Amino acid sequence: MKTSVEPGRLRQTGISVIGDARWGTHFCYFYETKQDLLDTLVSATELAEEITGTVQEIVADLRPGVLDKLGLGAALHYEARQFQERTGVLCEALLPETETNLSTGVATALFRIFQECLTTIARHAHATKVEAALNLTKSGRELYDSSPHR
Repeated sequence: MKTSVEPGRLRQTGISVIGDARWGTHFCYFYETKQDLLDTLVSATELAEEITGTVQEIVADLRPGVLDKLGLGAALHYEARQFQERTGVLCEALLPETETNLSTGVATALFRIFQECLTTIARHAHATKVEAALNLTKSGRELYDSSPHR
């Protein structure tokens, strides 16, 4: 879908120093020296790299690499350690001694449930210790998050 632009109409540049500019305005006109332009381009490049890093972190959080590389047990232990470091709340993941053979979807779902439990505890429980256990039963799997200790 093509949008029409009125000649001379102002648009937001998103750059506070410049403010609004006419459509089609070339940004090179806003700099007095080439060094000013280079400094801005370097800053823009650094910002783009930072955004790329953030996006990569978000993608990694969607399907953590530790889950693929080491399995659910290691991923849950890792997440428990990360939670403990972030919050100062003691966190222990109690898991079966043998590695479980779960589908990728089930492992990801259990990992996400565990993350959500920890997030809720961090926000609302004022806990001093968390114990979470994964139990395999004949009827399925259980991720049990014990009552947070205060």
